[in-house]
Amino acid sequence: MIAFFIIISLFPSTIQRIIRNAFGASIARGARILPFSFVPVRDLKMESGSRIGPFVFIRSKHVSMQRGATIRSLNFIKVRSISLAEGSIIDPIVLINCDYGPRSSLKVGRSSRIFSFCVIEPSEGVTIGAHVGIGGQCLIFCHGSWPNYLEGGPYGKGPVTIDDEVWIPWRVMILPNTQIGARAVIGAHSLVRGIVPSGQFYSGVPAKLIPVKLWESEVDEDSKRLRIDQIIESFHIFHEEKYRGAIRIREIRNVTQDLGSSSADLENVFFSFDGFEKDEREKIAVAGGVIDFSSLRTYSLRPIGSIFAEFLSSYGIRVLDE
Repeated sequence: MIAFFIIISLFPSTIQRIIRNAFGASIARGARILPFSFVPVRDLKMESGSRIGPFVFIRSKHVSMQRGATIRSLNFIKVRSISLAEGSIIDPIVLINCDYGPRSSLKVGRSSRIFSFCVIEPSEGVTIGAHVGIGGQCLIFCHGSWPNYLEGGPYGKGPVTIDDEVWIPWRVMILPNTQIGARAVIGAHSLVRGIVPSGQFYSGVPAKLIPVKLWESEVDEDSKRLRIDQIIESFHIFHEEKYRGAIRIREIRNVTQDLGSSSADLENVFFSFDGFEKDEREKIAVAGGVIDFSSLRTYSLRPIGSIFAEFLSSYGIRVLDE
C-alpha cells in the first residue's frame, strides 16, 4: 500500500483525484494534490479550491479540507485527524507531529493561518478558531515530560484551545492545558499556560496580563467609512498609482441607486457593511464586483478587484470568494 501511494504521488492532480476517489477518498473537482506529495490517507475529503502543495508528507487517518483550505509545500504532518476550514492556510515548513491516540487532532478554523517554522504537537487536541494568526516559529505542545515520572519527575498533558480572532505573533510557546479566549493578543517571545481571558493582552515569560486597551469598543459606520477611504488610498500608493484610474471602489446602500457600468477600462467594486440578499448581489454584479464586509465574502470580482480584496488582508480583513 505504501508503494501504491508513492506511485500515485507522481501523477498530475487530476489523475490522482480519479484514482484516490476510486479507493474511498472524496476529492471534488477543482481540488488539487500536486505531484511529489506523499499522502497515504484513505479518508481524504477535499472540497473544490482546496490544495496540497508539492513535497508534503501527511500521515493521518482522517483529513478534511474545505474550500480554499491550503497546505503549502515542504510540510510534515503526522496526526490522527486534521480538519482545515474554508480559507485556512498552513504555510511552508511547518512540523505537526504526534502519536495516533484517540484525542490526536488538529482543527483550524475559517481564514486562520499557521506561519512557517511552527512546531505543533497535538496529541491531546489542538483547536484553532476562525481568523486566528499563529506567527512563525511558534511552539504548541499538548504533552510534556522527560525526567522519570515514577521518580517524581514533572509531567504535563492536555489540550490547547485558541478561540476566534486571536493574534499570536512570532516565537510564542504554548504549553498543555491552555485556553486562549477570543480576540486575545499574545506578546512575541511569550510562554503561555492556563487561561487567557478574551480580549486581553498577555506577554512575558511566563505570560501575564498587560493592562492596555487593544480593541475599540464599537466602531460605527462613519468610522468604518473613514477607515475604508484610508485603505483605498493606501492600496493606490502601494501599487504606485497603477490602478488609480482603472478601479472605482464605493459603498452601496441601496440597489436602486445608480450603479453605473463596468467596462474594459474601469472596474466597479461595490461594498456594504450590512450585507446583500442573493438577488441583490446578482443585480449589483451586472455593474461590478461586490465585497460584503458583514459576511467577509466577495462576489464577481474582476482582476483588479481581486487584487484589492487580497490587499485587505494586510489590514486583517480576510475576505473569501463566494
